[in-house]
Amino acid sequence: MDFLYVLIWSSFILLVLGGGLLLFFLSKFYHAQPQVLPYVAVPLLTDTECRFFQVLQDSLPRDCYLLAQVRLANLVHVKPGSGTSFWKNFSPIGMKCVDFVIVRHDTMKPILVIELDDRTHARTERRQRDHFVDQVLAAVAIPVLHWPASASYNSTELSQAISSKLSSRAKTRSAL
Repeated sequence: MDFLYVLIWSSFILLVLGGGLLLFFLSKFYHAQPQVLPYVAVPLLTDTECRFFQVLQDSLPRDCYLLAQVRLANLVHVKPGSGTSFWKNFSPIGMKCVDFVIVRHDTMKPILVIELDDRTHARTERRQRDHFVDQVLAAVAIPVLHWPASASYNSTELSQAISSKLSSRAKTRSAL
């Protein structure tokens, strides 16, 4: 019985030492490849949006900032206790972005959303999406200005359109 006991323990020790040596040698020759993630960088704005951004930036009221590609769910939230499931109401706003948002310097509150409408906005599904976004923003009293995309922009016209939207917003808010 003692011989069998010594044999089992000796075999176990040899197995552990052999496994340790094997792991040591494998670690010297095997180099794990870094995980390659399936992502590539993309520009935040298209060329058309960049051209518009420059003119829009110069057309802003002095007490405002301009933000680009803002997620709709960062502008509005689902009301607590709205009766249906949170996710059913969140999902339509969670993955939609608006092109530009004008916010006040002092509060960072959004005062106007600007959508640059290129030819894709003529498609049925895009018109439906725009209508939904307009309804959501109207529900929280954030006006939307739709501006047609073009090769060049008139900053005076754009400034006047922004001022008009902001003044109509102020009149609507004071009436409430």
